[in-house]
Amino acid sequence: MKDSKTKFTVPRVVYYLALLLTFSFILSFIDAAYAETAVDGRDEFAEGFLSNYVVSHLNSATGFPSEEANAVLQTSDGYMWFGGYNGLYRYDGSKYTIWDAASQDGFGSSNIRALYEDKSGVLWIGTNDNGLVAYQDGKFTVYNKSHGLPSNIIRSITEGDNGLYCATPEGIFIIDAERNITLIKLHTDIQNAVISICSDENNNIFAAFNNGELFVYTSDGQTVRFDSESAIYAVGSVSGGRVIAGTREGDIFILHFDGRDFTRRDLISTPLSVIDSFYEDSNGFIWIAGQAGIGFLDKEEVYRNAGNPNGVGYYSDICEDYQNGYWITATNGGIIKLTVSAFTDFNALNNFESGAANAILMDNGNTYIGANNGLYILDSAKKPILTDFTDTINTRVRGIFKDSQGNIWICTYSQDGVIRYNPAANSYRSFTPDDGLVSDRTRVIQELPSGVIAVGTAMDIIIISKAKIFRWKRESSPPPTPMMPCLPTVLTERQCKKRIF
Repeated sequence: MKDSKTKFTVPRVVYYLALLLTFSFILSFIDAAYAETAVDGRDEFAEGFLSNYVVSHLNSATGFPSEEANAVLQTSDGYMWFGGYNGLYRYDGSKYTIWDAASQDGFGSSNIRALYEDKSGVLWIGTNDNGLVAYQDGKFTVYNKSHGLPSNIIRSITEGDNGLYCATPEGIFIIDAERNITLIKLHTDIQNAVISICSDENNNIFAAFNNGELFVYTSDGQTVRFDSESAIYAVGSVSGGRVIAGTREGDIFILHFDGRDFTRRDLISTPLSVIDSFYEDSNGFIWIAGQAGIGFLDKEEVYRNAGNPNGVGYYSDICEDYQNGYWITATNGGIIKLTVSAFTDFNALNNFESGAANAILMDNGNTYIGANNGLYILDSAKKPILTDFTDTINTRVRGIFKDSQGNIWICTYSQDGVIRYNPAANSYRSFTPDDGLVSDRTRVIQELPSGVIAVGTAMDIIIISKAKIFRWKRESSPPPTPMMPCLPTVLTERQCKKRIF
């Protein structure tokens, strides 16, 4: 029996041990695979920012004319334009108008690669088979090889001081204001098959070739090569004299070019795989469309991963509309539209961290925020204003009020008491227990018709008149003054009518 029992027990232990090891191996394999491919996960900042938007998926089932689009643009007249492999679409807010190769108005293409509106308001459409098309005053004008173009395939469009620059598999050409066409020859032995193009603020033209090379056609006609081991497939010009270059691996370069040399070439890694395009929005965020997802650089140039909203990927272009919504195109999986929600997270929307906000005041374009760790003042661009005054208040702020003289009053929970700030003179004064304040825990302020200031504290109400502090009297007492208006959260209407100071 003992031998029989032993023969039964050992194989069973081995069986369960083998099963456990196999299960652990499978879990570890899944975890490793997920760690390598999980680009859907948004980081905390991106999640907070995108929580201010309602996400819509646009495709043929929801009224969009196609399942894909290569390019998106909102023109100055308010129309949204989309270009894809099924033609050109214009959206007026309620319906789509479609142009394709079968249209009778001379458009002549069902394959759109690029959209661009120039400084004069002309919409330019880069096609994959019929050259460059201008849309102006409701009419299309086609420019193709018969007009001197090197190719009928237009991959990318940008504008410089001398006109419109267009990228083709046979090089770059420029079309000026008189619609004259001139070929641009870069000084390199490499075939000028250009897939992406942009112009910086100094009229230098950056061109990404289909072999991954990046060249600059300088404003004085020279050719400069960007030396990199990474294959570059997209370029874009953004504020601050920066040019952004995207690689096949999903990395991005932030470049500065002085007309001769690259004076900056910072490399930032992303999980997006092949980068297709860039777009700078009204917040100063630089959006990135890639094969595996989308993301953006915040104002500090920190990469924020926004995930894979359509679940398929292959994102091609991004545009912000006049209502601060975003339209994101993809060559598969439909269009993603981000519409501003009725409720927004102010901090996330403006890339600003204040913690819990106890009070807020907007005045002359500035935003005053009272938080548990101090007072923040943001300018009209929602950038922090840093002064000796803001550095002084590093404690809890519970109330903010503007009086009729333009002073900003700040209630604190500290030895600073209540503070009167004059923005025009950038001067301030604190009223503390040393001045007669009954408590340094102040919370609410109101101005009386006579111009005196009533302050609600943790112990009682105090009155500030001509820089002097009076305590609120519980009984009728000298001298007669205007009746106290209702002080929110401190006095009822009936109490206001009975009490004077």
